[in-house]
Amino acid sequence: MSEDIIKLEYDAAEDMARTFDQGANRLQTVLQEVQKIAKTLEDGALLGRGGESFVEAINGNFTTSLTKLIEKYEELKGDVEAAINYMKEADAKSQGLF
Repeated sequence: MSEDIIKLEYDAAEDMARTFDQGANRLQTVLQEVQKIAKTLEDGALLGRGGESFVEAINGNFTTSLTKLIEKYEELKGDVEAAINYMKEADAKSQGLF
C-alpha cells in the first residue's frame, strides 16, 4: 500500500500569498487613478462623443474587468493562506503521532 506524501514549501507559499496581496493593492491603486481620470474627462477635459465614449469605456468594461481581477487576486491570496494553515495544522497533528 503506497501513501501519498504532500509537502508545502511554506516560504514559497507565503511569498505567493504576499505577491497576490501586492498585486491586488497595485490594481486597486490603478483603478482609483483611472476613476480620477474618468472624472476629469467627465468634467470637460475631453468633450464630445469621443470623450463620452472613452469615459463610458473606462467606467464600464475597464472598471468592471479590473474589479474582477482584483477580486480574483484576493481570492487566490485567501486560497494560498488557507492551504498554508491547513498544512500547518496537518503537520502539527502528524507530529503528535510519532
